[in-house]
Amino acid sequence: MYFADKNYYIVFIPHIFIDMDFINKVLKNAPHYISRNFIKVAPMIQGDIGTNYLCSIYKYSKLNIVGRLHANIASIVSGVPTIGLNVVNDRVKSIYQSLDSDSSCVELEENFSKKIINYNNCINYKKIEELQKDTMNKYQLFFKNNGFI
Repeated sequence: MYFADKNYYIVFIPHIFIDMDFINKVLKNAPHYISRNFIKVAPMIQGDIGTNYLCSIYKYSKLNIVGRLHANIASIVSGVPTIGLNVVNDRVKSIYQSLDSDSSCVELEENFSKKIINYNNCINYKKIEELQKDTMNKYQLFFKNNGFI
């Protein structure tokens, strides 16, 4: 297994109960040595405490490979190299398209693991800065036009 050979740990982060089913299937099919030594499972915690805890895992990772929409957002804004997995209805894909970072989103298709292994952090952080400035300008204009500032 590639990640074990590189002495990397895989941390699964469940967000909802169905994630636990997927994680369980992976653990059942992984070699015992790998699952005991290289795969970890974060607790599934809801609410603000859970959000802060799980986002800190994303923030301090070396690489995030994520399918959940909010996991992608948390990873990207943390500045961590991130690969989005486009799992359902192109929501994740549209994030990367809006950031001009299409190559950082992988379709779940045959040999997608090779794309992950050969990944080069291609997230366009300048585009994120542009979008942040544009958003702040719109809010400032809104508040100014409505007498709040």
